[in-house]
Amino acid sequence: MLNLSKYLNPSEEVQIIYRPSLASRWRDLSLAGFLLASALFLLWFLFQQGKWGLVVWGGLILLSLYSFLRARLLWQNTALILTKQRLLDVSRSGLFKEVISQTDYASIEDVSWSKQGLFAHLLGYGTVTVRYGRGAVQLKFPYLKDPKNLTEELLNRRQSNWSTF
Repeated sequence: MLNLSKYLNPSEEVQIIYRPSLASRWRDLSLAGFLLASALFLLWFLFQQGKWGLVVWGGLILLSLYSFLRARLLWQNTALILTKQRLLDVSRSGLFKEVISQTDYASIEDVSWSKQGLFAHLLGYGTVTVRYGRGAVQLKFPYLKDPKNLTEELLNRRQSNWSTF
């Protein structure tokens, strides 16, 4: 589970957490499914091969389990977090690679969203792009479910932050 306390200031509280669609981990999940299907398909043949057949079969099962758990862990530890003060993007692209991006709502200049491709339309995910810092910095949040609502939420928060100054 994502440990939010290490990303938040003591006075901050999480209001909304957006996670990417599981489609973002399609490569790992496809590999896990393929390895598991291979292990089940070759079960009889590998068991007839004796000890080495059992080792290969067990290896296929373990690799399938590893690939599934990796996909689950990376999906679970990737989030877009909205607090009252700021927007945090916690991205895990590997088991040992973590990128944290953040901005306050008043700094946001533009928010846009897009859906590209057949699967994006069928599964209902898209990409939200946030520009800030005079357009020099751009945060992209791919594979988010219902990107239109997130865009509206960010624009509302930006507008409410601007009106407080």
